[in-house]
Amino acid sequence: MRNANRVVWFSLFAVFVFLAFNRNWKFGFYNYHDEIWADKAGYHVFLPATFIYHWDAAKMPPGADYNTGGGFRTDAWRNGILTKYPPGVAIMRVPFFLAAHAWAHISGVPADGFSPPYHAAAIIAGGTYAFAGLYFLWRLLLLLNNRKMAWLGVTGTLLGTNLFYYIVEEPGLSHVYSFFLMAWLLWQLRLFQLSEKPLHLYAAALAMGLIFSVRPVNMLFLSPFLLWWVVFHGRESFSNIFLWLRAAAIAAIPVLPWLLYRIYLKKHGFEPYGEEGFIYWRSPHVWKVLFAPENGFFPMSPFFLLLIPCLFILMRKTAGNYRSLALTTGGIFALITLTYASWWAWGLACGFGHRGFIDFYPLFVLTMMRPLADTWHRPAVRLSIISFVAICAAIVIPASLHWPYCVEGPYWNWERLLQIWSAF
Repeated sequence: MRNANRVVWFSLFAVFVFLAFNRNWKFGFYNYHDEIWADKAGYHVFLPATFIYHWDAAKMPPGADYNTGGGFRTDAWRNGILTKYPPGVAIMRVPFFLAAHAWAHISGVPADGFSPPYHAAAIIAGGTYAFAGLYFLWRLLLLLNNRKMAWLGVTGTLLGTNLFYYIVEEPGLSHVYSFFLMAWLLWQLRLFQLSEKPLHLYAAALAMGLIFSVRPVNMLFLSPFLLWWVVFHGRESFSNIFLWLRAAAIAAIPVLPWLLYRIYLKKHGFEPYGEEGFIYWRSPHVWKVLFAPENGFFPMSPFFLLLIPCLFILMRKTAGNYRSLALTTGGIFALITLTYASWWAWGLACGFGHRGFIDFYPLFVLTMMRPLADTWHRPAVRLSIISFVAICAAIVIPASLHWPYCVEGPYWNWERLLQIWSAF
């Protein structure tokens, strides 16, 4: 069985990396299909800036910022390499970048941080972390449920949500990295709860530091769950203060580059988000964030429609910590929704469904699996759930493969969305 699982996971990884290459490579470089373009270039620039140009903007290739979609800019006057994005993705991509750099030297292509090997590394890195996240989610669900529930959770997440799109079409964005870190964090916390081995707590601490360094706002969203975990599972270990001090020091390691870069930006007079802000806080676009065919959450991640009844079922349970977990997960979902609904670009610009939720899919799936497992023994329920997942896949996969990157027109243009589905 173990060998069979390895074959399945390796096959899935190979298929999706192939799809990602097929979808991105054929369009060439320096366009919106590229994985070093716009936001993705903003994440990437830390790597060539550090390992090749040593933060000397004058040494950067001429026009590198313009040619990669403006995800960063070079300041010739103050000799700065400036981006509003945090360094976490670059930290996690270091091994892939160094491998690409070595390959560029060996193959004789320009070792400038922007030639084809570096684009390939961005695709492979995103696919690797996405599938590592799915694997750790599977391992977590195995600890809490049976094998069938574990595969149900992974299958629904992969084929019934917009995660499929961001593995195949946009692996250079930060969300697959955050997805991996969330799954890894939850798995390590569960292992620490079962074994009380410090190594698992240290691994969880490292995951938390990276979560912040990849996307700082996610630590705000994650805080209610961490508080819940400490109250119900972690209080006993607080007697060992040095254990937690060491964990805090480990969590601070990946945060330090973010802090140093913020000081660097301040020195260069660059405000990362400028005039961007929460301009809709008085009238947040909640319905658009959740249901609009243009970047709404549920239309492109229908699998998580199951989250709503699952939360209500858990709320009715009096045994264990299920009710408090439902309140915590529901509160996090509401916090994510209201935060992005108040942001000036509530849909986070071009994309496939609302990508701000992807980072927390492991927590949502973890919450859903208990009530689904309790009813799985009923044949009618089992058939309904399997049919629902199949319908979700039939919605998500065709739309993912035919999505025009940016949908033009009004936010509630269902007719346009139906045309994209029918094109399959």
